[in-house]
Amino acid sequence: MDILNQSIQLSGEPLKEINNVVSVRSGIALYDKYTGEQIFGLSPSHGQSITIKSGGASTTKQFAPTLNNKFCYLVSDIKYNDSQTDEIISLATEIPLVLTSGIFVGEFTFSNPNDYEYAYFLWDYSDKILKSASYIGATSNRSMSISFNNNAGRCGLNYNVVSAPTRFQFIVNGEVQKDTGYVGLNTQENYDYLIAAGVLPSEISLSSPYNGSVNNGKGNIITVKNIGVLDASVVVSSPLSTSSWSITKINPYTTSFSINPTKDNTPCGKSTTATYLHNGSNISPIVGDVIYSASNVVFNGENKNYYIGNNIFINIDNNGVVTSINDCYSDGPFAVPYIYESDIVYSNGEEIKRPVLAIGGPTSWTLVSATPASQSIYSNGVWNIDGNTPKGNYVIEINATNSIGPSTPNKVINVSVPDLAGTRPVEIDIDMVHYGTSNPHDPCSTTGVVLTTMFFSGPTQFQQLPSKGSFIYYDSEGLRPFNGGGFWYYQANYALRISAIGSVMDTFICDGTTTTASPSTTTLPGGSYFNARSCTDKSALITLRDANAQGIVVGNVVKTADDLNCWEILSVATAVYPYKLIVSSATKYTSCSACNSQSTTTSTTTTTTAPPFTTFSLATNTISSSAYDSCVFASPSYTAHYHNGTSVLPIVGDFVYTNSNGTTPLKGDFKWYIMLNAVKYAVNISDTGQVINVVACSSATTTTSTTTIPLTKCIATRCDNNSITQILSYTSKRLLSVGTVVRDANGSCYTITTATTTGTVYSSILFVFNNCSDCLSKTTTTSTSTSTSTTSTSTTTSTTTMALPNKYVLSFVDLIKVDRCDKGVIDVYFTDGYIFVDVLYTDIGMTTIAPAGIYKLVVNNQGAIWDGISVWSDPFSCAR
Repeated sequence: MDILNQSIQLSGEPLKEINNVVSVRSGIALYDKYTGEQIFGLSPSHGQSITIKSGGASTTKQFAPTLNNKFCYLVSDIKYNDSQTDEIISLATEIPLVLTSGIFVGEFTFSNPNDYEYAYFLWDYSDKILKSASYIGATSNRSMSISFNNNAGRCGLNYNVVSAPTRFQFIVNGEVQKDTGYVGLNTQENYDYLIAAGVLPSEISLSSPYNGSVNNGKGNIITVKNIGVLDASVVVSSPLSTSSWSITKINPYTTSFSINPTKDNTPCGKSTTATYLHNGSNISPIVGDVIYSASNVVFNGENKNYYIGNNIFINIDNNGVVTSINDCYSDGPFAVPYIYESDIVYSNGEEIKRPVLAIGGPTSWTLVSATPASQSIYSNGVWNIDGNTPKGNYVIEINATNSIGPSTPNKVINVSVPDLAGTRPVEIDIDMVHYGTSNPHDPCSTTGVVLTTMFFSGPTQFQQLPSKGSFIYYDSEGLRPFNGGGFWYYQANYALRISAIGSVMDTFICDGTTTTASPSTTTLPGGSYFNARSCTDKSALITLRDANAQGIVVGNVVKTADDLNCWEILSVATAVYPYKLIVSSATKYTSCSACNSQSTTTSTTTTTTAPPFTTFSLATNTISSSAYDSCVFASPSYTAHYHNGTSVLPIVGDFVYTNSNGTTPLKGDFKWYIMLNAVKYAVNISDTGQVINVVACSSATTTTSTTTIPLTKCIATRCDNNSITQILSYTSKRLLSVGTVVRDANGSCYTITTATTTGTVYSSILFVFNNCSDCLSKTTTTSTSTSTSTTSTSTTTSTTTMALPNKYVLSFVDLIKVDRCDKGVIDVYFTDGYIFVDVLYTDIGMTTIAPAGIYKLVVNNQGAIWDGISVWSDPFSCAR
């Protein structure tokens, strides 16, 4: 159970502590129901200044505005109960906050002009991704809800690890759909930190070797959804206090293409006449993509063929799915070949021995490039992959030619042949300890050697022998690490220095060479070698090789071939391994900023094009603890800053950066700043650069006066009918961001598509929801009643704490099962405290205790046995 240090204070009155509030799963804790006492005697007056706080030394659940936690309050003549959570939250006014000495503080002027009887103050600790989220500090399986609107298409999130390695898991319907593993900068220090924190090597996805040259912490997670709201969650983990990360939501989108939709099944000889949409990742649809004649309108193709240009036609079935691709030729082709092969992931037991998927009658094939160059999986337009294929990741770039000409552009196909084994055997003499690598402690001596079969997992999943960063175990399951004590041990023609936690610290080739890579004998190729520094992380230094004598000199900035990252040439170097290859026909940039502005960010998870950033004027000499104090600053000094939003000025959920390519977030420390675009706005910026609040200076006041709240108009689209768009209005100091879901006075649910506008208002906004499904599922009564009395009235005050997300997705296996790691029945369970510690329930009200059995967390396969009453026992791990 979590301890929440909270307080509230009215100007001129003593501080009211609300500490040791126990969070529960059964809704919000109205009237301090679960602390046993309503706060009597707290009767704020209209225009009175109020201060509320959260945080402190003993707090176990930290308030996180960057995860869309918030303070808010509601004044009403209605007495609500804990079944009306959504109504209270949707009607409440958000309270601006700042961070002071590690405590979040919200100061505001209490507004109650109608002298209503009830006041509700809320501390909302629920983590969610509305438009964005970010965080600095350690996290352990921190779950955030994320919801995608009614539109069909591709959707997901962009993630960016700023510092320490972090793991992102995308969960839909209780199943982990995507797990990045721990991604970030691939330094040996980061790897060692993760291992020391108890992270399994199999969960670490840093790029090997660990030389600080690759940061794979930027990428995206994409899923395809059909029409209808999709509710999901994102689980983030990082055991390191230096962790810093951000997430931005990608709303559903489709790709337009040209088509002739005539249903006569004779596609050839036609021209395209209409623009349709598809949900695939390519410019043109391929097999398996869904076709839409308009947004959210699936095209019933009736299993006929349709022309899409370039002498190509596709077959579309009754459900809009592309079933085949072909071209228009009889005696010969009328267009160059079209290669529509997707990326390939090989599964054991399934041979892939077939031609590359293409149309247009290719007569010859060209292998443009292959990584590795010695690959054997592809030859002359044919795949050859089976159980004997060497494990690894392959990149094949090809084109095809027919009588018309070669296909353009070249087709790049990624092929993964994973090694599904968790560990591999290796023979090591674990009985004879060596204290060094030279006489008299020679670990290469074979005298008296007794080999024991041990097991290892590598920093990469494809290696055949241990290397630096590998992990040594007694058992094949990887549950019993070998305690090497930091000493050297003999292993065939190599020696391994193994730590107390089983990690390989160094390797030594028995001809006298210490190496940090997989043991091998390497003949270094010719070319020019350079020492270089990363343009992204100035602490990362590597060796680059120019294989093509391109005239690169000290001071140039160039890109590397495998990841297109930018590097500054520092000096000429001697040939050394490891190195990274410079791109052929390299552009020699004059600065890192010039190179980065043309870059794409490549990761081992995904590749994403660097987003554009908008410049705006921000005064950083106006830092204060309130919007008003910043707004009245006498001489603001504006400098150029940058944001990733689509408006002229950043809005709530955007990120602010100090540089034009968006690599350095502004550390705003939850303070208020001034930004200018004809008129001034106060903006609250977090320690991650995330915008928490925006207030027009024309409406900003001190906390000792009554605030005039402005009327804002926005454009919104109906949740249940995307063809209906209306202008809605609301009165609030807080600007509702694009993507916010609201309900209007007519009871209809909308998603805001434009934050501010002008024009005739259709209806007013009454409620705000997390997503369309929440809004559509609620029937909220919006009418209120007003009572009049000749006697004076006082306001009854209630503190409200939003329930914390003590909800877990578990796999249940009956106790009679022999193997506790069997796949079980997945469902949602609840506890008022910690999983595997406190009582487990099957319902959100925590009235029905879960049956006895074996339970495992879906996100990490950690589990324990529950007795069905009150005791957990025998914790275990099924992680591999």
